[in-house]
Amino acid sequence: MKTRKTVIAIGAMLGLMALGAPAEAQTSVEFELSPFAGGTLFLTDLPNQFHVQRRGQSDVEIEGGRYQDAFTLGANAGIRLNDRFGFEAFFAWLPTTLEARSGIANDVDLDGFMYGLTFLYHFNTERVRPFLGAGAGGETFDYSALGWDRHTEFMTNLVAGANVAITPSTAIRLEARDCITWFDPHISGVSRTVENDLMLTVGLDWRVSLSGG
Repeated sequence: MKTRKTVIAIGAMLGLMALGAPAEAQTSVEFELSPFAGGTLFLTDLPNQFHVQRRGQSDVEIEGGRYQDAFTLGANAGIRLNDRFGFEAFFAWLPTTLEARSGIANDVDLDGFMYGLTFLYHFNTERVRPFLGAGAGGETFDYSALGWDRHTEFMTNLVAGANVAITPSTAIRLEARDCITWFDPHISGVSRTVENDLMLTVGLDWRVSLSGG
């Protein structure tokens, strides 16, 4: 419940920023691309017990499972309006390992993916420009190499970071993204648990004008 209230509060804050921002003399529209690399920290342990589903077979029962922190590679791509507001899609690949107390004989290597849409507000400062954002998407863990079903969950995310200008259209982008999911243990009568995964990345940010202004 606290997590949901936080998401609503951040969204309301960004909405007020949009309503209260002064109108620009000319609307500028830019395409923005930001490839990145970094790491993802799985801050919350998985449910003490959960099932991974398999087509036509009984579920795999995992006890005491957790994902190892993972190297992360991905990109943001979207539109910047008036140099302040951004709408971005993001995609990240994080190869990780599932380790468990029981249910699997050895640690399992798998691919994790995070993706979604984010609304951003960029503060009007000089060379270092902080930004805040909020969005939603999904988180998928792919066990297909083992013949298990993928495990996909709805995800919200809160973002904070800064662009450090190199040129008027190029910057170094530093970002922290808190990815919040409601993990389904796939066990009857057991509720979903809230998971927090912290993605820390650095990348390059390019902007190209689409308005001709």
